[in-house]
Amino acid sequence: MAIAALLVVVLLVGWLGWLLARPLPRWSALAGILPAEAPSAGAEAAALIAAERRRHLVALLVGGVAGVACWWAQASNSRLVGLPVLIVPLVVWIGWAAVLSLPAARPPAVPDGGTRSADLTVRSARTFGPAWALPLPAFLALLVAGGTAIAGMVSGTDETGRFRQLEYASTAYQLDPTGTVVTEILAGQGSAGPFPGWYYGVPILGLLVLGCLAGLGAMSRIALRPRPADTRLWPLDDALRTLGAYVVTTGSAALLGIQLGVLGLMAAIPLRSASMTENLSIGEVWSGAATPQGPLAALALATAGGSVLLILAGAVLGGLALRGTAELVRWRRTARTAASGDPS
Repeated sequence: MAIAALLVVVLLVGWLGWLLARPLPRWSALAGILPAEAPSAGAEAAALIAAERRRHLVALLVGGVAGVACWWAQASNSRLVGLPVLIVPLVVWIGWAAVLSLPAARPPAVPDGGTRSADLTVRSARTFGPAWALPLPAFLALLVAGGTAIAGMVSGTDETGRFRQLEYASTAYQLDPTGTVVTEILAGQGSAGPFPGWYYGVPILGLLVLGCLAGLGAMSRIALRPRPADTRLWPLDDALRTLGAYVVTTGSAALLGIQLGVLGLMAAIPLRSASMTENLSIGEVWSGAATPQGPLAALALATAGGSVLLILAGAVLGGLALRGTAELVRWRRTARTAASGDPS
């Protein structure tokens, strides 16, 4: 398992390096979209960009409010033992993607001098996104689901009956009167927590399904929304769809990666506690301190290291998604300048 975790981390780091080396999708045909002799097209383009920008900003606001609500729920009810805080990335993802999956505003009408046309091209959720648009979030979602299920199956109950403890076989030693030499070995059962067992896992799996539906809905909405009737706006429409798909897929991967990293860190601490032991035999001298050793120690270390990298990668991807949203502000400013005919 440690080797598998290390392989996932290596693949993630390699992909992230490749992603960072690629330019952000940009609007490369502004001059052709907004010719000086057609200011009406420029005004319609500015309106189209403004509507898209508004959707993304509202989505960010809703996601942020959802995350704050989770922190408030935990602060107001400590009996939830960290559940609202643990699911913050998934709740933010659902709120953010749900807004982006809502129906878009009606496309602009054809202005004077424009040409009306219909686009019969078949489009799907993968038409405008990058090559990894669906595979990467799907892979991370499967890791979250699989890891949560495995953690749930090995979890045990705490004193309140909630499945949030890691149960493991433990060994106790009976010592001589001096307290140094082992005289008897006692097999027992130990537990450590908090661990992402079923108490946390069931809500996470439910929210994961909702998040996947919201993310797919946002991608489908980007691909299937109506074209502007004016053909001069089609290159801009393609650019907006491409940027929107980039933001949705990058943001989804970021939040899933952070969620997976948080779960991994939560699991690594009990795993390390379970590995704290000494393999002694009768007659040996007890050193008085246990150290992490064995497969559980290696698994705890790999899980912790991989989780930190996942959180860092999620932060980088989240920054790229925010950068893509910021592009809409720049595009709208450029479109308004072109529409007004002011070269400054």
